[in-house]
Amino acid sequence: MESIGTRIRRARMQMKMTQAELAKALGVGRGAVGNWEGAGNVTPSAVHLIEIAAVTGVDIHWLATGCGNEAERQFLSAYRAASSRQRRLALDQLQFDTEEATG
Repeated sequence: MESIGTRIRRARMQMKMTQAELAKALGVGRGAVGNWEGAGNVTPSAVHLIEIAAVTGVDIHWLATGCGNEAERQFLSAYRAASSRQRRLALDQLQFDTEEATG
C-alpha cells in the first residue's frame, strides 16, 4: 500500500497544484507539504488531512487510509472538474448504460 505522503502528492498533482499552491490553500508553509509528501514519515494533523481532501477533491477515507475504490475516486474527481454540460452528459450516459444492462 502506498504511503500517506504518496497519496497527498497524487491528490495534489491530480489538481495540477504545486506544493506552494497547496500550502497557501491550507495556510501552511511549503516545507510542511514537502515534509508530508517526503520520506520523513511526517503525517499531517487530522484537520490538515480534512483540508487537503477538500482542496484536492479526494475522499478523506482514501487519503487517510489508502482504502477505497480507486476507479470511483478518479471518476468523482473528473466529475467534479467537469463543466455542467459535461456532468449532464456523463450522467445521461451512465443512466443509459444502466438501463441497457438491466434490460
